[in-house]
Amino acid sequence: MRTVWKYQMTTVEKAIVMPEGAKIVHFDIQLGCPTFWAEVETEAKPQRRHFCIFGTGEKVSFEFNTHRGTCLDREYVWHLFENTIPASS
Repeated sequence: MRTVWKYQMTTVEKAIVMPEGAKIVHFDIQLGCPTFWAEVETEAKPQRRHFCIFGTGEKVSFEFNTHRGTCLDREYVWHLFENTIPASS
């Protein structure tokens, strides 16, 4: 079944298990917590993905190479990045 799930970033950097192929559709602050929503196929196998939030002007670590969203939080602007570099064997 295709649906949208919510994931909270309770820390600046976080590994999240989500269905394989999940597509991030929105990133925002909800009740003070950075949160993103992803379109998922609930029958897909689980996959661990790694995300990090950076503020405007902060150095973005090289391994977080894929921008997934930006949100406004009063006077701050936050950017969600994902490490999509395949792990070496």
